[in-house]
Amino acid sequence: MQLTSIPKFLLGDRQAILDIARSKNGLLVGALLVLSAGFAREYDAEYLVMEPWHVLIPLGASLLVALPMFALLFVIGKRRGIGKVQFFKAFRSFLVLFWMTAPLAWVYAIPFERFLDPIGATYANLWMLRIVSIWRVALMTHVVSVFFGCKPVPAFFCVILVADIAMQVALDFAPFPVINFMGGIRVSDTANIVANAASVMTLFGILSLPIWLIGVLVVICKTQPTWSVVDLTPQAPFKSQPAITLAATAVLAWFTVLPWTQAEQRLRYETESLLIDGQIAKGLAVMSQHQKNHYPPLWDPPPRPHFRVYEPNILDVMLVMLDEPPADWVRPIYDEKFERWLGTGGRYRYRRLSVMKVEDFERTLSILERIPAGSEYAVEMMPAIEAARDRLGDALVNRAKKLADQN
Repeated sequence: MQLTSIPKFLLGDRQAILDIARSKNGLLVGALLVLSAGFAREYDAEYLVMEPWHVLIPLGASLLVALPMFALLFVIGKRRGIGKVQFFKAFRSFLVLFWMTAPLAWVYAIPFERFLDPIGATYANLWMLRIVSIWRVALMTHVVSVFFGCKPVPAFFCVILVADIAMQVALDFAPFPVINFMGGIRVSDTANIVANAASVMTLFGILSLPIWLIGVLVVICKTQPTWSVVDLTPQAPFKSQPAITLAATAVLAWFTVLPWTQAEQRLRYETESLLIDGQIAKGLAVMSQHQKNHYPPLWDPPPRPHFRVYEPNILDVMLVMLDEPPADWVRPIYDEKFERWLGTGGRYRYRRLSVMKVEDFERTLSILERIPAGSEYAVEMMPAIEAARDRLGDALVNRAKKLADQN
């Protein structure tokens, strides 16, 4: 593998694909590049000192995708006459090629949120995700076509089927925003953009899955034309040391950036740990001791129910803030979270009150009685409160009615 093999490979050069597949040190170079991609994703998103495993996620994820993809292709290849090919030897070379797509993920390192507004940064990151995904599918289709000596169409169906299934699994486990469209739950604009994108990807993936599956079944059923795995014996005495140096530099370079981004992530991690552990007063005090720009851009303090982060309880936070007012920049964040928690529309609030514990309603009422907009919320909620009188009791309902009358 030559130093120029990597950029040529990313552009689909056939000889570069062959050189990398035959490289003795390809696994090391590929693993380092995937590790660098992990840093590119997480250098300004996670506190890597306490949670270094985040940078290893791409390595594990790539193995979980590459293995079934190669197994499917290997089974088809056996039917298409690839002959006596050692599975693990061939998979090793295929994995190297799969890992060599890692530099495409370096674009995720672009800190759009530092020079764009939140909505613009969200759209920019989603566009980078689309571009990288399309490039990877196209590149791997060409790689499979070269590696197995097959035409692009059957290669595409095999690649896209595994990619679609992997995407569905990732969407299921990833903390994408959860929105109850029928329930009236309000979320931030950026969360709504991400949720819509995730919904579109999920819908497209589900609807297109039968097409990819049928295409792969057709490929499996046919035995002609024949396939043939490329000769994996090194063909030239290329020195791979420059490629190893490049890959290692791609990893080490991130350590020059971490002191700046990790300071923000350390503060975020410590603050969130306090809040989630129930030390709300301490967490709010830490926030108040700093400015908003001391935290990562676009940071959303917990709770984040639309991202399945339910602690700390927003009622607990509001009650603590009323007793111990935080810094001016902190209060609006949780006021908005409380407003979203209350929801929009009478039907939603009726369902909220129908399952709310009496003690939680009493705490909610105590908060409403102490905030400027409390009487307005009480007016909107009164129909739902009156409907729940039997469960809530006359005393609480009358308190809410008294508050509503102040409006």
